[in-house]
Amino acid sequence: MPVDSVFLRVSVNRISGKSDVGQTINVYAMRDSIKRDSVYKMGTPDLLGKVDLDKPLFSFELKGHSPENGVKLTPTEYGRDFIQRLVDVPVEVYKEPWPEFHKEFYGLYFTPAPGEEPDAGLYEISINEGSSGFALYFHNHDPQDPEQNLDTTFVAYDFRSVSWFADRRVVNTHVNDVQYTYPQSIEEKLDNFAQPLTTAYSQSLGGIVSCLKATDELKNWFTQAKAGYSDMVIHSVRLDIPLTNTVGQNKELLPLRLGMYYRYATGLPMPDYNYTLEESSNSYSGMTIPYGGYFNVADGGYYRMDITQWLSQLMLDPTNTPQDIWLGPEIDRRANMYAQAAFDIPRAKLIITYTLIR
Repeated sequence: MPVDSVFLRVSVNRISGKSDVGQTINVYAMRDSIKRDSVYKMGTPDLLGKVDLDKPLFSFELKGHSPENGVKLTPTEYGRDFIQRLVDVPVEVYKEPWPEFHKEFYGLYFTPAPGEEPDAGLYEISINEGSSGFALYFHNHDPQDPEQNLDTTFVAYDFRSVSWFADRRVVNTHVNDVQYTYPQSIEEKLDNFAQPLTTAYSQSLGGIVSCLKATDELKNWFTQAKAGYSDMVIHSVRLDIPLTNTVGQNKELLPLRLGMYYRYATGLPMPDYNYTLEESSNSYSGMTIPYGGYFNVADGGYYRMDITQWLSQLMLDPTNTPQDIWLGPEIDRRANMYAQAAFDIPRAKLIITYTLIR
């Protein structure tokens, strides 16, 4: 039964950059497997010799969001040979969990064709089960009438994210070279860390994150509030940080949630944002931590965080409690390419509920 056509399903999660600029994407066959403990730089287009860039299998056009019905691939002579290999391999190669298949076929490599627009969109492709992949379509023809199709069938090949527990392998995506161009007004502020800002920023993928500092005025407030009383009990501390009213802030790029960290680079959270506890609780009981951090659409948009533990510790032990908190994307979204927001600091609110004890 001859192969009639090849279709690609591409499910696009997000697009960063110019989604209205079309680009030609070439598809290549991997010549070797990717090692789990290596990071392959995007600056080496052939993945350190693991791809032969002179032998593209297919090409297709990508522009805007996911094609509703997939896209028909145009095979080259190398693509037709690759398809024939898929058809000719012994049936044992296709037995789950496909160890023989992965020995025979190392994978596919997608990259813009040479000469494409360098500022075209950057696409985040979903590799959840069944969302993206390609399919071979076969047709049987009537021997008496070659133009008459008798049967149509297809074989689907899904792109999947393989878990560590499934067969001891991990599939990762890496982007190793990210460059940002900021307006001069922002560049000047980046060079002066001590300068208080009226606009703060949170940006993923190596972009700007902002530092919130406990000032002497805040610490002195505790002392003044307790004057004449034996003790103070803090019940809750809520921080509301609104978005700026800047024209052009892209609501589609806003992170759904923000995290707060003692050390953003290492992912060390402040005590209220105990994401490890939250993840383990969700796995067993569905519980969530009081921290929150989610985006609210009311009043022009703002993020609300419960920071009761941190501020209580700061009041009780200011010497040993970190006074700088980094505001950035939540822990598992720090490397996403689309999370960014700008905040209007003068309109931020710190709401403290407490009891004074005589």
